Amino acid sequence: MIADMPRGIDVSKYQGEVDWQQVAGAGIKFAFARAVEDKFPADSADHTFAANFEGMKAAGILRGAYHFFRPRRDVATQAKLFVSIVGELKPGDLPPVIDFEHDGSSRELNLPRVSPKVIVEGMARWIDIVEAALNRRVIIYTSAEYWILAAGNSKLFRDHPLWIAHWKADRPMVPSAFDSFIIHQYDVELTVPGVPRIGPPVYVPTDRFNGSVNELRALADLPPLERIRPVPHMEPRRVALKKREGSARLEEVPLT
Repeated sequence: MIADMPRGIDVSKYQGEVDWQQVAGAGIKFAFARAVEDKFPADSADHTFAANFEGMKAAGILRGAYHFFRPRRDVATQAKLFVSIVGELKPGDLPPVIDFEHDGSSRELNLPRVSPKVIVEGMARWIDIVEAALNRRVIIYTSAEYWILAAGNSKLFRDHPLWIAHWKADRPMVPSAFDSFIIHQYDVELTVPGVPRIGPPVYVPTDRFNGSVNELRALADLPPLERIRPVPHMEPRRVALKKREGSARLEEVPLT
């Protein structure tokens, strides 16, 4: 099953200048690039985005854009900037992604976590703006632990496609707020031909699509190819988390 899943990667400025023809030659079928420069004031594009987005298309790789969501920054400004950078989505373009892996805390600035309620409300506002502008259903990127702890395991986005991060796992953990997943980020310590290894050591996040090439093409508004065999969908390990007795650490509570 895993061997038949279409493989993908996600990149930002930290991966350097990518040779997308080499990436395609390595069997990568889809990729996502970060659209917005995350470093404060975060008011411009990631300087590699345009080259990555065009390079993916030229190499025949289904392409998408993601946004690293910061709950303390103005939500409407974040969303409108993302839309202005990405532009109109066309056949061959995957849905936009909101990347949730930061709770607004900062040791350097002595800032506490933003509450799950405020985080979820902010994400919902970002999604509303982006979906209205780009007319595509937003994909949620997160991990099971982070979603449960920082987003309160909210079920508000249950009907959105889920891109789940669970490294070094064949079958990913999925928070109980979601029923399934469409993409699994399974590693961040692999190398891919065409993606430079720059210092300090930076590797490329690698992904699997939970379905066939034709299902991936449908997600990008493309027609199916002939003689493509179906791929069985992988069932997630749906989990809740609880604190261990006498410890601040968390442990998995399996649901399936």
